[in-house]
Amino acid sequence: MTGALVRAAEVAGDTYVVEREFFRHKALEEVERGAPVLPDAFAAGAADAYVDYLARLAITDSDLLDHFGAAWEQVLALNTDIVALPFETWLARAEVLVPVKTEQRNQAWVAVRDHAQQQGRYRQWRDSLELVSAYFQSYLTDPDRAPSSPAVGPAWSAAETISRDAMAVTALAEQSPDAVLATQLDRLIAPWRAVHGSDNDRLAYATGVGESGDIVTDRPAPDDYDPDLDDYDLSLEDPVIDD
Repeated sequence: MTGALVRAAEVAGDTYVVEREFFRHKALEEVERGAPVLPDAFAAGAADAYVDYLARLAITDSDLLDHFGAAWEQVLALNTDIVALPFETWLARAEVLVPVKTEQRNQAWVAVRDHAQQQGRYRQWRDSLELVSAYFQSYLTDPDRAPSSPAVGPAWSAAETISRDAMAVTALAEQSPDAVLATQLDRLIAPWRAVHGSDNDRLAYATGVGESGDIVTDRPAPDDYDPDLDDYDLSLEDPVIDD
């Protein structure tokens, strides 16, 4: 991927890839130089400096491999699929599937996250999920979002969770999971498949969850627990806001 600004303008979802690569390249260069690479964002002339930096930024396959892991091509393809679905469509389809963060879903998330760490893939796995978060956060901060746009609430949170869960499975790139992990991976990817199915598929999925005995948890969701933090504060856990 070369000519980062051009690529980001042409391919759905690549804006977020370029954004993450921008911050990564900038941080690495600053460590190497021991000094800032770019001026303060609010300094005079900063905008031109940032645009020039992005225009020169060449993102290679090697960069993407280091950033997102061995499944980087699948990660970018899924990111494109996620971004290609308009927010209004996302929210309408996800609303049928609420609640998403149930006990069984949270258990599956923990199993997949811990497997990524055990396999030495945690950093790339986590960075892949950040692509999804960046997209959904953009809905909150879009200055051009119409006042009539759907409100942020359970459907928005469910849509983000469904997308992150699909990315969690894709980024793990587990080729030969054992039976237990395979079950957890299937559980995480199932809502994504329902979103991209028919209305009947979504209703069938929602009905199946209701009949399975899976319950909505009143405990914090595990999504923001970061095993790389040595002194983790449980108060940082996200409350369950979509259920």
